[in-house]
Amino acid sequence: MKRPKSHKINEKGMRIFESAIPENWVANPQSKDYGKDFVVEIGNPCDELSGESFYVQLKSTANVKKLKTGKFIIQDLESRHARYFANVKDLPVYLIVVDVNSGNGWFVFLQPILLANQSWKYNRQISIRIPEDNLLTDHDALLQDVQNAKKWLRAHHPSAIFDAIEAKKQQLKHIDSRFEPILSYKDNCLNIRMCPTEFVPLTIQVKCTSATEKIRNVIELGKPATFSSAEVSISGSPLFDDLKSSEISLYPDKNHAILLFSNTSSISESTFRTSEFHAIVEGGTKQIAFYSKVEGSPLMIEVIINTEKESPASIKFGIDPCVWNDAPISQLQHLSTAIELFALLKKRGKVYLHLIKDGNPISSSMFEVDDSNLILPIYEFLIDIRKAQDFAKRFNVNPFWDLESFEKMRVELLKFHDLVDTGIWIGPCPHLELAGKIKPNSSEAVRQVVNDGKHYRQLLLTSEIWFDFFGEEVRLGKIVQEFSEMRPELGSSNSRNSGRKRKRQIASTPTTIPFRFIASKSCVQTLRFAKDEE
Repeated sequence: MKRPKSHKINEKGMRIFESAIPENWVANPQSKDYGKDFVVEIGNPCDELSGESFYVQLKSTANVKKLKTGKFIIQDLESRHARYFANVKDLPVYLIVVDVNSGNGWFVFLQPILLANQSWKYNRQISIRIPEDNLLTDHDALLQDVQNAKKWLRAHHPSAIFDAIEAKKQQLKHIDSRFEPILSYKDNCLNIRMCPTEFVPLTIQVKCTSATEKIRNVIELGKPATFSSAEVSISGSPLFDDLKSSEISLYPDKNHAILLFSNTSSISESTFRTSEFHAIVEGGTKQIAFYSKVEGSPLMIEVIINTEKESPASIKFGIDPCVWNDAPISQLQHLSTAIELFALLKKRGKVYLHLIKDGNPISSSMFEVDDSNLILPIYEFLIDIRKAQDFAKRFNVNPFWDLESFEKMRVELLKFHDLVDTGIWIGPCPHLELAGKIKPNSSEAVRQVVNDGKHYRQLLLTSEIWFDFFGEEVRLGKIVQEFSEMRPELGSSNSRNSGRKRKRQIASTPTTIPFRFIASKSCVQTLRFAKDEE
């Protein structure tokens, strides 16, 4: 019996897939699992399995489909599989397409795509776009993508993690009921804080001089310190029995409070204020430090007030938009708060900080903000992100935010945003050069262009324009591009008699002729929407 061609393609695709992944990863076939071809277990450099895994839906093909732009591989997925994969919550599901002719393979994390575009509910299949850069042989990129996929699953399906955290919490409470455990899961690590619910006497035994100096820094300067088991030992609770071989960290007393920004020195209902930031106060005999960051916000604030008069107070701002990665662009948290704060700094040049705990002011300080080189770029950056949100809303798309992609598209995005917002965009383009070939319809017409070639003239182009917006192709429509002061050059000869030769060549041949349009230093580009007759 002759084997079907599809069977041969599938088997070849499996061999390519298994040879493409790292040698220390294990691909376990899932012959009885609906829609899942493999469970891949990730190994570490020591050839040990890490316990991290992901599902694979493998598609082998001899005819890879690509978008016309060439940036994406297209693979159709049946709706019954899409429906199933969208509800998988324990592990990431990856669609992997293998070209059995070239031996290349590409990967993409499925669940967020299927939840963002649920057309599979109403059709027999859905077309999945896979970035052409997502090569299966790029092991570092694949590993990073799987780690990000794990974070996405934890954020969208946290119940399994909550169960594990609750079990650990109950275990710790059973060891010493005088403590209330506070557990959090971040970056694949379980962080544990033990907060006493009653007075718990603990004894810290210092074993060396270096430990004494560290403890003095905790008490006097409010600096945290980490000790080895050779430096200190702690007794008074069975919780510390298992920490004899571990590092022990001591932190100064921290009070959770509200850090408030306003433009007045007093706090009242009429005070202009930004949204409140939860702050942690670290106290010491020589300084009080406020550290503030809202979960899900890119903004970080540090304020240090020294009690010594010769040491002035200081305030630092930091912004890390990477915290928004993997979030839909319409749902970037606390963007308005950050814009509001920097608008206040930009407008006033000074800001009042109030620290409030349990409704009572703890301290108030005024800071001069004269570094416009710091404030203005951050403010403009945040405004540009707001414009990206507006752009997405206008075209009814909601792609996932990616800082690297935003930096690459930022100039073009603002150009097209202004075009869509006002109907026209005007900007300089002194370094522009357009090149191509033309086929003259008459020698006389081409001679006229050549004769005028020494003079700058206006160039007008009309075309359909598409914009790659975080992987979403947005159709802007028919756009007219006008360029002022463009000098045309026909032919490719650079000799002194190039003009005569070019005329003879143009007059004697019907073939295509190379041309260039070169902008002058004062060239201006105008974009506008085309009229019906254009």
